[in-house]
Amino acid sequence: MKYNITEHAIITRHGNGNVLFYNLLLRKGLVAETKAFQVLSSLLEDGSASAGTPLKFADISCFSLSDCLLDNPSGLSTAKPDMKKSSPASGFIKLLIDYSIVSDSGEYMQKAGKKMSLFDSSHMGNFHQDIGRFLMENKKGTPEEWWIYQKFNRDLEGVRNTPYRWVQNKFLDKFFPKDFKGGKVLDFGCGVGYYSNFFRSRNADVTGVDPSPLYIKLARKHFPEDSRLKFLEHSFDTSEDFKFLGKNSYDIIYLSDVLLYYFEPYKKMEISPQELLKILKGLLNPNGMIYVLDPHGCFHLQPWMGTSMPFLVSAEYRNRKYRVTPSLMEFSMAVENSGLSINRIRELYSNEKSKEQNRNVTKEFPLWWLFELKSR
Repeated sequence: MKYNITEHAIITRHGNGNVLFYNLLLRKGLVAETKAFQVLSSLLEDGSASAGTPLKFADISCFSLSDCLLDNPSGLSTAKPDMKKSSPASGFIKLLIDYSIVSDSGEYMQKAGKKMSLFDSSHMGNFHQDIGRFLMENKKGTPEEWWIYQKFNRDLEGVRNTPYRWVQNKFLDKFFPKDFKGGKVLDFGCGVGYYSNFFRSRNADVTGVDPSPLYIKLARKHFPEDSRLKFLEHSFDTSEDFKFLGKNSYDIIYLSDVLLYYFEPYKKMEISPQELLKILKGLLNPNGMIYVLDPHGCFHLQPWMGTSMPFLVSAEYRNRKYRVTPSLMEFSMAVENSGLSINRIRELYSNEKSKEQNRNVTKEFPLWWLFELKSR
């Protein structure tokens, strides 16, 4: 077979004179001593290499999404490879091929597609499928359960010490008024109710809705309902499913990590993103506002490199293979077709001083954006 370095592969220095071989789409890579260049050169020239050549190398791939999907998504900065012992180069060659750092061009393009099922090992799959397969193989529970605890503390009383806390939560705390003066808020896709409770704590009359029985059960357990807070489990598959919420009923409708699932659903959706926004527009009072907080369409899930001055390496934007966030054009067209208009777009940054790479990244690159939408 004729091998080539794939278009999404990067080969660069990785500390202590070692070399990093990394596939940006697959989020997989390995580190080797510089002698690996000789092995790679032979493989590219004639499809063969001295498999028995002793070589120091290590697999640095990790499923960093199991910790926090925004906290070092590539795992590169925390990789500490064990390079003490040499092994036959055959293992290094196998990883180069398995991770599509080198590949037949046609074979690689086929691999970089969506999985037909979670058991499909011949395709890379997107973000949703990657999570599902990892959880299934490692018996880590359901995606519903994983989503809760990669963001919140186990008691659900707070947000873990990740960019969710020191970027997203700090922004929301400063952005929204301290007193909503009894205004009506719909937390659409409320999850476990953390932000519904946030609005209630600021004197809002809040309705939190979610199709997940697990999430609503946890919301009611941790944030008891009262006259200013209620949680409702309800499916939202068709426009009819929204009618019980009433027309022109809310001053604010809030969606956090919700709308992206309508652009790139993990199951069949009957409602398109623009149809959802149009329905929500009908629930809004004439002077109300819809706030959509989603992962940033440009910078979400991009691998990071560097420490004091980190940078992101982007492999896709318009034609998504792994990422699931819409582009700015896709989002704005959905808004326009819904009868809403974009009042303002805000990008969320960290202002904290720190030597940590992830905090340096979030000072330079926004990992979320907030859209303020109003009726035209």
